[in-house]
Amino acid sequence: MGPEIFHVKYERRKKVMEIDRNWVMKRLSEMPYEIEEAEHGVIEACLDVEKAKRGLAEKEAALYNEGKVEGKNEAQRKACLLSLTADERAAVAANEESLANCRRDYNRKLNDFSAMRAIARLLAGEVE
Repeated sequence: MGPEIFHVKYERRKKVMEIDRNWVMKRLSEMPYEIEEAEHGVIEACLDVEKAKRGLAEKEAALYNEGKVEGKNEAQRKACLLSLTADERAAVAANEESLANCRRDYNRKLNDFSAMRAIARLLAGEVE
């Protein structure tokens, strides 16, 4: 009775491992597309950051050209400029945060893919 119980448990374990192999294979086939999407997100976020920075620079130039930046010295002019461009600076900061999140997501997907490949190699090395 003892060996039969062991055999049944071993068969159940083996069946679970086959399911895991199928899941690993499925995930390995899906992950490159997910990585590509995440990479596209990083590229889009980079473009958004650059656009926001251009918007800030254009606003600063317009304010100088219109004579709206006041102050007797550089520190006063800088303080005035900071207050007049608060919205644009907030947009740059928000886009930079979004970029950081996209990069984190992309790197996580790359790490997950690497880990999944390692798991697949381990599963392939098992004796059936």
